[in-house]
Amino acid sequence: MNKLLHLVAALALATCVSSPSAAQPDSRATAGNCLTANSGPEHDGTRDYDFISGRSWTIKGRKRVGRFVGSTKWEEMEGFENSRRVGDMGMIEEIVFPKWRPNYKLVILRLYDPLTRRWSIYDAHDPKSISPPLHGRFHQGLGVFVGDDEIDNKPVKVRYTWTCDWVHPRFQQEFSNDGGKTWEIDWLMEFTEVK
Repeated sequence: MNKLLHLVAALALATCVSSPSAAQPDSRATAGNCLTANSGPEHDGTRDYDFISGRSWTIKGRKRVGRFVGSTKWEEMEGFENSRRVGDMGMIEEIVFPKWRPNYKLVILRLYDPLTRRWSIYDAHDPKSISPPLHGRFHQGLGVFVGDDEIDNKPVKVRYTWTCDWVHPRFQQEFSNDGGKTWEIDWLMEFTEVK
């Protein structure tokens, strides 16, 4: 319950801090975005996600059928993504796949901590399924975020990897059931901007 309250409070605050209609600056040339991030102690990552934030995207995705069973079958889906920055706090993202799963909506909250210089990522596809946070940062155009969760009441590690690309950003989700020794790719997504 504390996890839910934490996320709801953060979302409420984020919504109040930034107007959805506020102009989103293009920071492709700034030293703070993920293309130039070196993850050193001086790196300010508040603009790391500018490569995707503030624009609308189509998604082509592939999701593995079955986990930890050696499956080679994949589901393919197409969807849409919208996101926006929330000042220097982070960003809110919404993803839908209307044909694959018409009622499925994924809301992602990314919060940046300037003291630790790392991101915390929370996912929810309904109010009762808020994921434990993943933590990480960008380094030379690659964002890696790791956390702990459960699948079928068994502990797993989760890893998200973002490829910072202003034209076709890519996302990969992986799971590990052996404490991070080996990883299985579960979900791949490639984004194309809606013009």
